[in-house]
Amino acid sequence: MVKNQLIYQPLKVCASQKNNKRGLIIIDQPSLFLLKLIHLTLFAIFSIIKSIFKIFKIYSPKFLFHKKFKRTRKEDSVNLGKIGMIFDGGGNTCAYGTGFALAVENKGLRADYVLGVSGGALNGASYVERNGRTDKMILGWKDIETKGQSFLFDFGISSVIMRLRRTAILSNVGLRYLCQNLDMQAIIKSDIQFDVVVFDEKANRQKIFSNCQKEVQENPEILRKAIRASASIPGIFKSVNINGRDYCDGASFLIKPAIRAGCETIFLFLNEPLELESVETVEWGWFNRLLLGKHQIGRLLREARVSQYTSFLEELVVFQMPRGVPGLTSTSFEQTKNESDQGLISQAIDLACERGLEILDDLTLK
Repeated sequence: MVKNQLIYQPLKVCASQKNNKRGLIIIDQPSLFLLKLIHLTLFAIFSIIKSIFKIFKIYSPKFLFHKKFKRTRKEDSVNLGKIGMIFDGGGNTCAYGTGFALAVENKGLRADYVLGVSGGALNGASYVERNGRTDKMILGWKDIETKGQSFLFDFGISSVIMRLRRTAILSNVGLRYLCQNLDMQAIIKSDIQFDVVVFDEKANRQKIFSNCQKEVQENPEILRKAIRASASIPGIFKSVNINGRDYCDGASFLIKPAIRAGCETIFLFLNEPLELESVETVEWGWFNRLLLGKHQIGRLLREARVSQYTSFLEELVVFQMPRGVPGLTSTSFEQTKNESDQGLISQAIDLACERGLEILDDLTLK
């Protein structure tokens, strides 16, 4: 009976005892047993709580490094502010812009402002429609990859000869199809500002249509037409009439609108790789040589415009591929037989995503 009572006695500190010459705290045997009991009880409680939390994924030592959250931990240390995203044109090579946007999404970042020109207007529209997600954009490119290059650029001899005396040598049926698949109401209602660059053929200057404009909000079809016009290469596709004026391909991206929108970080997606593929490796050499001349002029314009802003705008981040996917040009690519195949466009998206992640990692480490 006495032994049982000793278990509940308070701890005895015997620092003044004779055998405690070093001044150590000495605990008697019953109190030591009590400490072990408390320790085992706390350990059991902690283990139970940890197991419960782990089941419901509320907390675990690996929680902070969970894949879902790993994207944003590094970015939390760098304040990018209001993000602007500029999608450049380039026909089929706009698939690179999709990969860059996917990299931004994978890093847990989202644009507050988007500007698109030419084929980049379609990319930007899909991005805004999905409120900062790239899933529809990727599916759209996969659809084009399966349908083949003739879906957008039908260079069949009979088709071209029939249109030689018209204002455009190619049909815009494919382009209309892509634009009709856009949910204009979702784009108008999105909190992401979306600007589309077109070229006014009569005024001979660029013009912007935006989902923030009152006339566009009242009539969303104006913006749908503007997106189609922005991707309508002069002479290749027919111009688009909007409110009595003809508009065509916007020709080149603009940076000033993103600055005026208050963007603190601007992601510029350039789709043309630094190293161009030789024209001898593709069909319709004369036409591709013509496009090559256009690309060379466009490259000089882009380089001049980028260098103009990078000299004083530190917030401009340029995304560009060192080299492209062999066989993928602005107007041609090898068609895949089914959706499960890894075609050139899918390869371009994957490679651009990898490159984009590298650029973003360098950005967040600064």
